[in-house]
Amino acid sequence: MRTYVNRSREGYGGPLWTGEELAYLRENYAVMSAKDIAAHLGRTPQAVHGRASRLGLVSRHRLGVNSLAKDYFKVIDTPMKAWVLGLLAADGSVSKAGQLKLELHRKDLEIVEAVRGELAPEARISFYRTRTTPMARFMVSDRGLREDLASHGVVNAKSLITVWPDRVPDHLVNSFVCGYYDGDGSIGAVPNPRWSVVSGNPDFLRTMQDRIAGLTGIKVGGPYRDTRHEHAYCIVATCGPAVALDAWVHEDVPGLTRKRLDSIRKPDKAA
Repeated sequence: MRTYVNRSREGYGGPLWTGEELAYLRENYAVMSAKDIAAHLGRTPQAVHGRASRLGLVSRHRLGVNSLAKDYFKVIDTPMKAWVLGLLAADGSVSKAGQLKLELHRKDLEIVEAVRGELAPEARISFYRTRTTPMARFMVSDRGLREDLASHGVVNAKSLITVWPDRVPDHLVNSFVCGYYDGDGSIGAVPNPRWSVVSGNPDFLRTMQDRIAGLTGIKVGGPYRDTRHEHAYCIVATCGPAVALDAWVHEDVPGLTRKRLDSIRKPDKAA
């Protein structure tokens, strides 16, 4: 049988794997993409996958699949579940094939990591760039997860048909509103505090107004047409009501740091 000095003794194509290369593969296969490992080793991604398979290694993707909390949205019974649901209602997307995706500006990586930590702690967050914007993306795929999200109103092409999730209990509504606000809301402090959220469905916003008023007594104005976006409406609270809303939505979850009133107010110069 003819042999090739530059091929592995098992007969597979490509140079013989060195001990250093195998050690690198074992150390990084669960935390790096095959493409990045291949670039480092000067091999193809297929070769990396093939060798890892023969060594019995588990990829980052497979670790993510294995760590998926498939029943996470079956019952919304914690503040973090309500917050994640609110965030996905605002900024998540669900494909017809059942792939859940959260893509945000990289400056908001902290909440992409928080969602990953809740749903699939070992899953990979990928980074890419549009023409002008650095982005962070988290994706998982599971039919049951898609069906549970749909039962709460998070469905494919939901922008104009977002509905209020009736099965979120009263004591978790503030956390749901915080999640939605972190996705499609804004806060301002000059000249006076101004809190607002945006949706393509004014009925969703009316229900949010009613739930806030019923639970806190805080009145939020609107819905108003939001001329910054096509087919968009917003509800707004200013001054004292905005301060009270900011405190209420953050009672049980930290939310996105840059959208907390205390993070955008300038410190008192006299202090």
